[in-house]
Amino acid sequence: MDEKIIGKCIKCGGNIIEKEKYYVCENRKAIKDENGNWHTEGCDFIVFKDTFKKFGKNKLTLKEMKKFLKNKEVVVELVSKNGNNYKKYAVFDEKWNIKIDFDTNVENVKKEEPVKEEKNLTESAEDTLTFNI
Repeated sequence: MDEKIIGKCIKCGGNIIEKEKYYVCENRKAIKDENGNWHTEGCDFIVFKDTFKKFGKNKLTLKEMKKFLKNKEVVVELVSKNGNNYKKYAVFDEKWNIKIDFDTNVENVKKEEPVKEEKNLTESAEDTLTFNI
C-alpha cells in the first residue's frame, strides 16, 4: 500500500499517513532497544483501523478518519452484542488518541442548520441609518 497523507495530527500538527492497518503521525518513531523492547519517540499519535472491532465496527474508514482529524470527533456505527446497530461519537482522547463517548447519544445532539443566504441583499439609501455625533 502506498503511503498517503490524509490530514494533520491533532497532537503535533505533523502529517497523518495511512498505512495498511493504521493511521500514524509522521513524527512517531518506533525504536527497538538492545534488549529487543520497543518504545516510541516523538509524537505518539496512532489509530489502528480495527480499534473498535470489539464494539462491532469492522474498520475505521478513511473518510471517518479524515473527519475525525478535522473535528476531533466522528460519528461511528457500532453493533451491540445483540446485533443491534447504534451510533456513538468517537472522540479525541489525549492518552488513547481516540475513544468511544458512551455518555453522549448521537440522536440527542442538535444538528446545526446551515446558514441560508438572503437572495437580495442590496442595500438602499432608505435602509441605511446615519448617526451624527
